[in-house]
Order: sequence, then structure tokens, then C-alpha cells
Amino acid sequence: MKYAGLKLSTLLFASTCAAAAWSATDKSPAAPAPQRGQGDAAQPGTDLKARYADKAAFLADVKKSAPSFAIELDGKSVRTGFGPPIAYRTERDGSVIRK
Repeated sequence: MKYAGLKLSTLLFASTCAAAAWSATDKSPAAPAPQRGQGDAAQPGTDLKARYADKAAFLADVKKSAPSFAIELDGKSVRTGFGPPIAYRTERDGSVIRK
């Protein structure tokens, strides 16, 4: 028997380390890593706020977050992308809100 001379604590430690190393390299699709700008697939547009003080702040955030989905403001395309566009509108006070 190969492990006959080792203590039980050494064997338990070695098996724990092996299990930790295996789980660290496990690339199962159950928990994919989120990527910047893509938002939550169940709720598109989560990288963008629901309300902005003005159009300049809205456009700056769209540029910074670089979402992969389409965005439109007042019916005009602001950014092309996948899926139906996330619609925003300009309020009378100049603020921008999600429809």
C-alpha cells in the first residue's frame, strides 16, 4: 500500500487540496463570469440607469458602458446592437428616463 506510512491528517490535507485545485479549474457553464457592458441577460440595460439628469450624462454613460444591445432615445437609434432596443425618452425638464 502506497500511503501506509502517512498520517491520516496528511492524507486528508492532500485530498482537500486536490479537490480545491479541481474546483478552481472547473469551467462548468453553471456560473459564467459576467462581462462589462453586457448587463444581466434577464434584464437588459442593467448597466444603464433608469434616469439621467440630462442628455449629455446619458450619452456619456452609453459610451462608457458600451452595451451589446440596441438603445434608442426619443425613437432615434443611439447605439446599434442585439435585440429590441432599450427605449429612453427626454422629459420636459431635459432629464432622460427609460420608458
